[in-house]
Amino acid sequence: MAPGGMPKGSSNWRCTFQIGRQSIVVHYSQGPALKKEPTAEDVMGCVALDARGLGDNVMPFEEWADEYGYDPDSRKAEHIYRLCLKQREELLFLLGYEAFFRLMTSTELD
Repeated sequence: MAPGGMPKGSSNWRCTFQIGRQSIVVHYSQGPALKKEPTAEDVMGCVALDARGLGDNVMPFEEWADEYGYDPDSRKAEHIYRLCLKQREELLFLLGYEAFFRLMTSTELD
């Protein structure tokens, strides 16, 4: 495994999404089996799944950890949770509530 827990040979991307003057930066990784560059839809789909995984009312860390199989005493798990929260807030700011809500309820994410 490479640093960060991804298998050796994984690729990492820094993606910027911009609407008007607002933008967010998303760090995206994919395993070595995936050879093609990710599309905007690939990256945004992952961001949306992470945001949706926090729940409509943003579940507390302990519930989130239990839901995703993390140890609630793990600092690494709490760090991941906080990154998901930050990314969710940035996505909501970028899209606005209506578009964010549509993305969270999209059937393509099921």
